[in-house]
Amino acid sequence: MDKKNIETIYALAPLQQAFLWHSLQTSVQDGLIHMRCTLQGDVDTSLLQQAWEFVVGQHPVLRTSVHWQGVKQPLQVVAKRAAIPWTHLDLRGRDDQQQALANFLVKDRERGFELTQAPISRLALICLDETEYELVWSCHHLMLDGWSGALVFNQVFDCYGTLRRGESPTIKAGPTYQSYVRWLKQQDGAAAEAFWRGELSGVGE
Repeated sequence: MDKKNIETIYALAPLQQAFLWHSLQTSVQDGLIHMRCTLQGDVDTSLLQQAWEFVVGQHPVLRTSVHWQGVKQPLQVVAKRAAIPWTHLDLRGRDDQQQALANFLVKDRERGFELTQAPISRLALICLDETEYELVWSCHHLMLDGWSGALVFNQVFDCYGTLRRGESPTIKAGPTYQSYVRWLKQQDGAAAEAFWRGELSGVGE
């Protein structure tokens, strides 16, 4: 790890620790998520990659790796810069497009992730014909869920539209995941347990 490229280091949230434990007990592939969308029309692949790079640069969680060996507790390390890997696949004119796409997804899942290397995600742009593409974003449940992924997609396409108009994209800054983890540490665990025991009193399994 390049220490000069470290932006910040902080502990995992409890749910992240559970995901990490599960991944280490089973396999990293179990936590891999495929988020997909179909792009139609004249797609400028260069601007699309620029849009993704911009969004990744705005969100620390998309530049984060996870480390658990040689430390007292699992940590997440945010890189100042992390280039998201791209794969370009051309399936134009093939009669077995859907099977080829399914095979790609299987092989991509089998690759898994090296959780100690940021970013824990990658992208594939699969050309089906001159005006249709399948965009596949592979990421890990340690970093985000499907709801968050949809928000990222929306930001990417907003930035892409802005770049196509020849303008510079902007994203309104929001609270970081690190601020959420800090907030969690400030909570009274005993009070929270008492509250939920009261709320769930009488509820069976």
